[in-house]
Amino acid sequence: MAEGRNNLRGWLSYHFGPGFLSGIRFGSWLRILSENHFRVAPKYLTRGLSITLFSVFNSVMSWVENLLWSEKIRDQAVEPPVFIIGLGRSGTTHLFNLMARDPRFAFPSLYKVSFPHHFL
Repeated sequence: MAEGRNNLRGWLSYHFGPGFLSGIRFGSWLRILSENHFRVAPKYLTRGLSITLFSVFNSVMSWVENLLWSEKIRDQAVEPPVFIIGLGRSGTTHLFNLMARDPRFAFPSLYKVSFPHHFL
């Protein structure tokens, strides 16, 4: 077995690629495919299929979330964001960790970043 594919995580990444966790909706995925004339190399067919299936799931879940939460989302006040920008090893992670403990600030989890259309 090739390097990186000898464990479950490596196998999943090789066969399905990181794209199936992209949070893309079906319409956007179809647009990308059509821009590339629906050409998918044979070795990436399982990746394409998994992204297609997850994009359908993401679209359905997005619709459900909008149905359930759209009114409450519209009524929320959003404060101006604070962006932490800096070079590696300059203290940005420490600053992020300090700010994350302050209830005045919020930040997205990995799940929210991965599935932006249905994390509620």
